[in-house]
Amino acid sequence: LGIAGCGAAFAAGRIGWAVGAAVLATIEPHLAVGVWLGLGVASRAARIPLLVAGAGLAALSVLATGVGRNVEYVRTVLPIHGAAELTSNDQFSLAHALTLAGWPAARAGIAADAAFAIALLASLWLAWSLATRIGRKEAWIFVPAALPLIASPFLHEIQLVAAFPAAALAAGRCEGARAWAGRLLLVALAAIPFSLAGERHLAITLVAEALRTEMEKCARAE
Repeated sequence: LGIAGCGAAFAAGRIGWAVGAAVLATIEPHLAVGVWLGLGVASRAARIPLLVAGAGLAALSVLATGVGRNVEYVRTVLPIHGAAELTSNDQFSLAHALTLAGWPAARAGIAADAAFAIALLASLWLAWSLATRIGRKEAWIFVPAALPLIASPFLHEIQLVAAFPAAALAAGRCEGARAWAGRLLLVALAAIPFSLAGERHLAITLVAEALRTEMEKCARAE
């Protein structure tokens, strides 16, 4: 909701609403990184509000738990949490894939972090390219939210919905039967309770393949 709302507000020129939606997206911080970067790079008017919002969130966290607990969370809890999730059956992160491939946990985490940073930079370039080419400003929000997922160091299956707005943007560029197929597919995907699926990996693999196929069709149609 935060990602979609941010893109829609930015496209409409409502910077304040876009920043508010970006803050809402921060309930999943690693998914919101691309949203904040995309909005900040694309809109000079959004930069100060984003800085103020970020400072406000940090202040609230410190007021709620104290400086020591925040430092402990960043330095200790997050790394332990990430390491504990490396072999979880509902992880779809690059770190998880590398661990299953036999990489040591520490090396897998470092590689995933580096790949995530590279994917973020690549997503900003792709967002600029798409926004310039098709004239859709929301690409600045949707693409950086979606592309880094392929290299995320931490990603549950339910968090893949962060890619839906970008997929909807791609589907919207198609015409005729392909457009309707893409839109119906997105509606169907949104209705799947991923966290309740018995065969999670099979379900998400089928979903990802169907989504990839539709996006490739849209790209060829361009």
